[in-house]
Amino acid sequence: MDINKSSFDSLPNEIFLEIFLWVKAFNDHDGDNHFHPPACASLSQVSTHWRRLALADRRLWVNWPRYGSAAHWTAFCYDRSFGALLNLHHIIDGHANAAVKQARIVAFFQMARARSVLIRFDLLERGSDAEGHFPAARALGLFESVLSTALHLRHLHLENVWTVHPKPRVNQYPFQASMPLTLIELSLVGFVATFPQDAQFHSLCILKIQDASAWCHVDEMVQFLANMPNLEELVYSYDDNPENRAGNNNIPPVVNQAISQTHPSRCVTLPRLKRLELSGGFKSGALLLIYSNFAAQVDLHLGADEIYTQGEEHMDLYWEALQSHFADAMAAGHSYDVLTINNRIISPDMTRQTSPSSTLPTSLSLALPIYCFRNVQGGRVIPASCALYLTLPVLAGGSELHVTHTVNHDLFLAMFPTLPALRILVLKQHATKELTSSELAKCAQIFPALEILRLTDFDCDEGVEPARREKMSDVIAGKVVQALRLCFNFDCTTTWRRIEFERFRYGEHIAERIRSEPSLKEFNANVQITCTDCTM
Repeated sequence: MDINKSSFDSLPNEIFLEIFLWVKAFNDHDGDNHFHPPACASLSQVSTHWRRLALADRRLWVNWPRYGSAAHWTAFCYDRSFGALLNLHHIIDGHANAAVKQARIVAFFQMARARSVLIRFDLLERGSDAEGHFPAARALGLFESVLSTALHLRHLHLENVWTVHPKPRVNQYPFQASMPLTLIELSLVGFVATFPQDAQFHSLCILKIQDASAWCHVDEMVQFLANMPNLEELVYSYDDNPENRAGNNNIPPVVNQAISQTHPSRCVTLPRLKRLELSGGFKSGALLLIYSNFAAQVDLHLGADEIYTQGEEHMDLYWEALQSHFADAMAAGHSYDVLTINNRIISPDMTRQTSPSSTLPTSLSLALPIYCFRNVQGGRVIPASCALYLTLPVLAGGSELHVTHTVNHDLFLAMFPTLPALRILVLKQHATKELTSSELAKCAQIFPALEILRLTDFDCDEGVEPARREKMSDVIAGKVVQALRLCFNFDCTTTWRRIEFERFRYGEHIAERIRSEPSLKEFNANVQITCTDCTM
């Protein structure tokens, strides 16, 4: 379709400005790269008309300083954003030239106008930089200045890009001053922060603590969260791996992961919380969930899944906290209809939910924990990991389960607890290997109501040497027949009605082998074998 340029340029100026602001907002959402020109720089060069409009709107030029080849844009943004609230981005990397140093000074003296501040410590080596300063100390000094001068501040991010030990420490001093009453988001990445017990964060809505720590033990955590009554989003990640700190006495002590002796479970009420995201070490994440109390409909993303030391007590209390959290849903008999497990991540498919679910979160993801044994790459799923979530009635009541392994993955289906309502089991990609595992002969106990087994999207030749591919069809067919014979002999298939192959290489050949197998004659009389988009 041809667009008439003259008619397009005749649109009201307000329309163009809305487009420019939308472009900037989209760029900010993705993370403005301050080593590139501002988002609207290219738009301002389309025509004289567009340039005049873009240069006149201060809101388009508030993201600075700029760095690298885009450093010359700093002076331009400074001039054009005069009087507007600013989004200041301080990168401390020890390689600043004269222009960048001057830009930092200008930005520092404009801190009172800051609406958003990001201070990024981006230096791999520890110690002083080329200027004879300690970058971490400079970052923390800026951090203190921000809290005391930026009276319009809404978003504050302090990031240590490199994972170094010991991590730089943010002392209590910055938080003892009056916090900006406008502050709604605080993000700490790669730092150790110490907060006084009386620090007040009543305006804070978003808290992100990643690869960092903000408390030394669970009682401090309880007090810290209790001072945030308006918190809406909480993102927390902590590395529990003791080997990351072994042999270095200068590293601050690991956060004490002991259960509290003074506070009961779910003692901190977060009445406005809408989203909780946990990752990293299981014990640290478990403690946060155990002692927090929030609405059942909160979006839950529980990805803290790495267990390095014995954690039975944490796992038991964690499971009890989940039981309490879903108590209303269980009382109402609500559960998710369709579940997916993608490389250990459990989540419901809400697009196919038909039964009542008003008491359930619409966004949920749960990572099956792995035990990270010494010298075992990637860790291992064990039965306790599967029972942690799949014994919850809101998950155990599902009628359909999709399991996907996008790469070769530990097989864990045979470790599942009983799923009494499951009628359809779908194994995708490398998860189809769950079928050929002899452990799946236990499936009568795990899936007592199973009717349909669907095997999809698997290429048997993937990763196989060309010389061996000619025999793969017979090899795979033999394994499937053997697995089905074992299941049949253990009376696992009494409820089965259909096996479906979809987009499965050699699916037609495997189906013929199943139908012609004498030992599966009775099985074939009761179970239909179908193929869709398969090859011989």
